[in-house]
Amino acid sequence: MIPEYLQPYSVIFILAVAMVFFIWRKWSYEITAILALVVAVIFGTVPMHKIFSGIDNPAVITVASIMIITNIIAKSNVLNIIINKLEFLTYSKLLHILSFSFIIAFLSAFMNNIGALGLMLPVSIYTSLKQGHSPSYILMPLAMASALGGMATLIGTPPNLIISNFRVQVTGTPFKMFDFISVGSSTALIGILFIGLVGWKLLPKKRKEKDKFKPIYTFEIRIPPKSKWIGETSKELKKEIRKNGKILGLIRRKRKYQLSGKTMIKSGDRFVIESTLDNLQALSQSNDFIIANQIGKKNKSVLNENIFLEAIVPTKSKLQGKTFGKTSMGKLREASIIAISQETTAKVRLLENKTLQSGDMVLMQCKNEKNIRKITSIGLIPITESNIQIKLDFKTFLPLVIFVLSIILTGVIPAEISFSGAALIIMLFNRNSLKYVKEHLDWSIITLLAAMIPIGDAFIQTGGAKIIADIIMSWAQQLPIMLTIGIVLVITMCLSDLMNNAATAIVMAPIAISLSHEMKITVDPFLMAVAIGSSCAFLTPIGHQNNLLVMGPGKYNFFDYSRLGFPLEIIVFIVATPLIYYFWYLK
Repeated sequence: MIPEYLQPYSVIFILAVAMVFFIWRKWSYEITAILALVVAVIFGTVPMHKIFSGIDNPAVITVASIMIITNIIAKSNVLNIIINKLEFLTYSKLLHILSFSFIIAFLSAFMNNIGALGLMLPVSIYTSLKQGHSPSYILMPLAMASALGGMATLIGTPPNLIISNFRVQVTGTPFKMFDFISVGSSTALIGILFIGLVGWKLLPKKRKEKDKFKPIYTFEIRIPPKSKWIGETSKELKKEIRKNGKILGLIRRKRKYQLSGKTMIKSGDRFVIESTLDNLQALSQSNDFIIANQIGKKNKSVLNENIFLEAIVPTKSKLQGKTFGKTSMGKLREASIIAISQETTAKVRLLENKTLQSGDMVLMQCKNEKNIRKITSIGLIPITESNIQIKLDFKTFLPLVIFVLSIILTGVIPAEISFSGAALIIMLFNRNSLKYVKEHLDWSIITLLAAMIPIGDAFIQTGGAKIIADIIMSWAQQLPIMLTIGIVLVITMCLSDLMNNAATAIVMAPIAISLSHEMKITVDPFLMAVAIGSSCAFLTPIGHQNNLLVMGPGKYNFFDYSRLGFPLEIIVFIVATPLIYYFWYLK
């Protein structure tokens, strides 16, 4: 334990180092947060009796409850019924982007942003391709619109709940469900109009061309014992394959084999191929080589009846970080992953040793359309138009009805009680929901919040936040209050672009509170600036999970995000700053 007079500096040091690791991403966010908490306890910055204070924090309880409710609603397919009927809005690019952006913003105001994008992503890609456009022109706008929509309500994004919890510590009362709407909805409206009318045109032209979008899949072909290619040279095979793909290398006896034009082909050889879906389907018709992992290898009539299905690996998928060889397909006995499309340079290795990452596209082969419904159970988002009829009854709509009632009740009882009660009731009525929640709940964000909240509290109590606030005051004391609010907003946006938005809110909220005390004004405008700024991770793909999720399917690179994100952040600053000043200071 360090001396008491050094504790303010120790908590600043701990947070600074944690921020470096958040940005560096050497470890996952939750591991970094836990290590920071352990160090804070060792230093004496966080007392031992406060080490678990984050677990029963209202913000953590509410975030977990909202995740449970919205995951179950998504599983019920009630929202898919509406979303899958939106094709009439896709006949022009302008209408397509604007309508889908407003829809996802509305969904994000009441459910997890990642869940909202997960619902909209398949239909967005499918309708784009059906209209002859590259999905790249709509995916990034959707990701950013989902973040804008989360600004409008208390439950729209975890930072809003965190900010509300800090407000309780200062004023004794939390923000209400729709307190954010005066600033958040107006900012979201202007932001989405910019995205739909102008912003999407700023993306690189080559990303918006349909031909540039076609995923290039990596897969294996195996030479069977009776193949005509046995004894032939690889040069001859390359000539045959050239019209449908490109040979990357040869694997013989599970080892990479030096490939030259004179290499003699043997039975059991595996060639690593790059090709589009159309060309892969053409290759699958040959009797002289077999696509690895395909269904019906020995029966071409069965093979021809199979369905090729493209799917995306979403953020926090249970498949993320796993190799093909360790991917459990037990729930899909009549389906198989046969190819992968990744942004990273393809390496010559067995498909079973390739690691799946968020944003990867995979190609699956299914025996029938019923398997499409089961794809999500193994952690994938299918890109398809399904003709399967969804059973509509009261039980299907019950989770949505309970959720709406819980929102109404937040005007009477605290949000954490209303939503946790709703989550419990929904799980009681659905016997399979508990298992689904255990598999799909984002435990990383809950762990991050539970570990960082005690450090955030210590940041205030030790005086560390006051030290930072004094530094800001030293060069902002002569500035108008509205401009100071803008400075807090910009600092928060910059941090949110580089690290998790919940962690950003926990770091900036104590500074905002101390700054309001120094300036002897109400804390609300500064807390609102932190809430809005935490949702504005638009400059990089690493700022928000949704940005990362669309990176692979949209074929974006790191710097594409700043083309749309930088002007969008300027617009948020110009719009939100005077609104915060008017609604939360003057009024």
